[in-house]
Amino acid sequence: MRDKTLERYIILVREFIRLWEELGEFLHLKVEEKVPEEKEKRFMELKSEIARKSQVLSENLEGGFPVEAQIVDIISQSPSLAQIHSTTLQIKKLQNDWHTTLVALNKILGSLENKREELARVSALGVKFKRFLRHPLTTLIFLIVVIFILYGLASLFLPPPEVKEGEGLGEKLKSFLARRELIKVDTGLKERIGKRLESKIEEKRREREERLRAE
Repeated sequence: MRDKTLERYIILVREFIRLWEELGEFLHLKVEEKVPEEKEKRFMELKSEIARKSQVLSENLEGGFPVEAQIVDIISQSPSLAQIHSTTLQIKKLQNDWHTTLVALNKILGSLENKREELARVSALGVKFKRFLRHPLTTLIFLIVVIFILYGLASLFLPPPEVKEGEGLGEKLKSFLARRELIKVDTGLKERIGKRLESKIEEKRREREERLRAE
């Protein structure tokens, strides 16, 4: 079983990390004289996209988006590539803050992926249990257990034979055994149930062999 909402969150966080890493490339860019216009344009577009997706994650993720404040702070301190690269002190601080936020983002992603793995394990156990219950041998064992339980309960709660005047011990015993025989399952019925289940098991085995040969 897959949680579609959880899968969507994982995709969103992965995409956000990709954008954040691209922002890091700009922050670590070596600027000599003038920043190329196309890079400056992409930098501005990237900041806008990061701000928008940060808000989406904050509104949708369970527990919120704990790094949103750091992200907004970094973006607000980065008006343009030319300005942030104008002083070494400013760019170093931004680079450190960016790296700290990247580590936190990866922790968020790891937490979501762990949840997905836990759901997958639970789902796998459920599938195995259903297969076990549907197996013909399980059905046979269940029927045998039910028969023995019913027979045992009937034996416990069966009232003792009535004592009649002049009735000998042998007659009493025969009467009691005859009444107990009424609750026994017919031997022929048992054999028919067993043969039917054996037939189903053999049929399932043949189907598996045919599927294997087809593959």
